[in-house]
Amino acid sequence: MAAYLAIAKELVSSFYVFEMQRVSRNENEKADVLSRLSTEALARLDGSVYIKNLAEPSHQVKEVVSIEMEPSWMDPIVAYLRDDILPEDRVEARKVRGHTARYTLVEGELYKRSVSSPLLRCLTPSRALYTLAEVHKGICGSHMGGRHLAYKVLQLGFYWPNMQKQAIQYVKTCEQCQKFASIPCQPATELASVLSPIPFAMWGMDVLGNFTPASGGRKYLVVAVDYFTKWVEAEPLARITRQQMEKSVSYPQANGQAEVTNHTLLAGIKRRLTEAKARWVDELPSVLWSYQTTVRTPTGESPFRLTYGTEALAPVEILAGSLRSLSFNERIYQDGLRANLDFLDEIREDALLRNVAYQ
Repeated sequence: MAAYLAIAKELVSSFYVFEMQRVSRNENEKADVLSRLSTEALARLDGSVYIKNLAEPSHQVKEVVSIEMEPSWMDPIVAYLRDDILPEDRVEARKVRGHTARYTLVEGELYKRSVSSPLLRCLTPSRALYTLAEVHKGICGSHMGGRHLAYKVLQLGFYWPNMQKQAIQYVKTCEQCQKFASIPCQPATELASVLSPIPFAMWGMDVLGNFTPASGGRKYLVVAVDYFTKWVEAEPLARITRQQMEKSVSYPQANGQAEVTNHTLLAGIKRRLTEAKARWVDELPSVLWSYQTTVRTPTGESPFRLTYGTEALAPVEILAGSLRSLSFNERIYQDGLRANLDFLDEIREDALLRNVAYQ
């Protein structure tokens, strides 16, 4: 089903406008029959639906020819790099020749030579819109701001012109972002600077709730955040008791680090839920994953990298095909992970210096 969902999202991104409507079961007999296929025998179902047994999922059937006919900004650059063809207009030809120096073709795909990373895969308009949607509100999205969204897409290894402007405009059209936007305000008192010299030596903890009761009657959330890496652990609970609290770490009174993290997590949960608010426990892992893999301003690194020594692979990198997902090699990958662990102490030291300067 995940593969079919990815195909559906890709198709939806090619439309300027689309609308989803809920049709009641009594108005759609065929859908009602299909919904009972997994629980009832075929003989008990009526003959209103044609059933065909497939030897393999349809999304795994290989296409004989797959050609993307979408016109895009990449066409003149690809034509020049691949076939040495320039536009007839001299000004446009000079412009294309100048831009082409920053691009290269790898196995027929266009990549941009980047300053921040080796190569960035260039995306067509529909692919770009799909990537923005997936990073912003997909399974690991957290409805981040426009500039931050563009930076994260760039960090994942993708590029297209005006991506920052398009990301800002995309966030403005997100209903959840506008509905639950944070209102900046100055703190009532001066903040106390708290520094942790090593990872996981000092934790902040706070309780968030109460939410709409979820499965098991869970309506509270205990959040613990490490002061160095900003790594977050969260546990949904039905009740807040002394025994449950003793299983978590305690923390000294400080500058509200856990409370600030709680605000971020709460905003992420609200933006991912609309009507089914009892599903907040199901959405919690996605919100946490987005938080752990996003670069935090005080350290300049993501909590995931400060904890494990490398950046996590986002789902959109596999679906849209970033450079590091397409050029995956298990042996080289394992060697690279070990090298990253050797450099981890240096990365953490730089993060500590940036944190001190930030405070």
